[in-house]
Amino acid sequence: MVLDAKKVYAPTPIQSSTVGAVAVAPIGTTLPSTAREALDAAFDESGYVSEDGLSVTITRSTTVLRDWSKSNVRNLLTEFGGDLALSFLQVDEFAAERMFGASNVSVVAASATAGEQLSIAIGAELPPIESWVFSMKDGDARVRVVVPRGQMTAVNQVDFKPDAGNIIGGTLTTYDDGTGKSIYFIYDDGEIISDGTAHTITKGATSNGSFVVSAASAVVGQTITIIATPTSASYKVGTVTYTPNGGTAQPTRKGDGIYTFTMPAVAVTVNVTFDAV
Repeated sequence: MVLDAKKVYAPTPIQSSTVGAVAVAPIGTTLPSTAREALDAAFDESGYVSEDGLSVTITRSTTVLRDWSKSNVRNLLTEFGGDLALSFLQVDEFAAERMFGASNVSVVAASATAGEQLSIAIGAELPPIESWVFSMKDGDARVRVVVPRGQMTAVNQVDFKPDAGNIIGGTLTTYDDGTGKSIYFIYDDGEIISDGTAHTITKGATSNGSFVVSAASAVVGQTITIIATPTSASYKVGTVTYTPNGGTAQPTRKGDGIYTFTMPAVAVTVNVTFDAV
């Protein structure tokens, strides 16, 4: 094995105004098998997660078998478990439903007399088991942690203080997915090799602005640039997405109205919306 800095990872969350690093879907939803593919449309995505990030603890307990001379002969696995620790910095409907269950969460839209109201009822019950995906990046590299069956079983102390975030976090307990596995780590070192096949890039319809894409087709690994321009100062760029494999992915913002993404090994459609200022 040679030294390879591409395989030294320092992952940060993949997140933006439209994409969250933590995604959750009902059990039975198709799960990603790679670190780069778009997630199934059934996944809902989080807001901000606290600076503590994601921590995975894998527990193995064993019993030692010894012979007559008290020498160790072998170890038998007697217990296995996998827990993830994370905290939601953004307290919203997504975070509340993950921690306490959707039946205990209600949201009332903002009105002329009050802002949006989030109500959480807390009692002696657990939230449902769901599928979880955590998406991260390190330059061109991508990292994913996939939990096919996970449940928030513990809630950390919740502080209401003027000098600290009102963070809600806890422990995500994982369960066997039916194959004897409960957690999957997926790494992509970012070194993409093209087979020379060009894939089509289609522009979606839009209004209140226009956008250009740097190519009408491209080979895998090629950098594609999107430049979006509102029709007037009354509008701004809203969401910018591209849709490989039927899912939705977020390009990287490079500047005012400028975005890039790396061409996947499939055709994509680029969509841009413009919102009123």
